[in-house]
Amino acid sequence: TLFLDSSALFCISYEKPDYTLQDVFDGVAPRRNAAWNSKCISVFRQLVKAVSHLHDQGVIHGNLNSRNIAKFGKTWKLLDIGSVTPIGGRMRRRIQPMDPPEFIRDAGKKEMKNTT
Repeated sequence: TLFLDSSALFCISYEKPDYTLQDVFDGVAPRRNAAWNSKCISVFRQLVKAVSHLHDQGVIHGNLNSRNIAKFGKTWKLLDIGSVTPIGGRMRRRIQPMDPPEFIRDAGKKEMKNTT
């Protein structure tokens, strides 16, 4: 992304993630064992630290979802900080509704049960 100021040209480059959390959801069937749970807890802790840091700075992410959480090496990071908004400030984007995977999975089971 290039920005032109009256006195200088700025270039912001982004590192390419190994994959996003959405990629994990789309391509990996979760193994619900101790190792899987341990990895989930580790990722969750990193995300909590990142979001907590934003809040400590007086801002919210503004577009937190599985496509904006990505792995870079051994570290998970937040992407799309362009929606960062001061706490209490007006959101720049409309918040997109999202359903957890469990909701979608359970709804599918209910539909199949109703058709049989």
